[in-house]
Amino acid sequence: MCAAVWGRAEQQGFRSRVRGCLLGGAIGDALGAGVEFDSLDAIRQAHGQDGVTDYVQAFGRRGASPTTRR
Repeated sequence: MCAAVWGRAEQQGFRSRVRGCLLGGAIGDALGAGVEFDSLDAIRQAHGQDGVTDYVQAFGRRGASPTTRR
């Protein structure tokens, strides 16, 4: 019989970090979808000096990714 490598608290902490990474990746994909192939100059021209600060139109929807397109 094997002993547990991690305790319950360590497992919950790890799962929380994994969920955070996945959520961060999904949000980053959604934020970047509308400007994916634009140059920095084109992004600043269209969205201001700070660039994209909120979801923008992409694939016919606001905040959509290619996998959510129907």
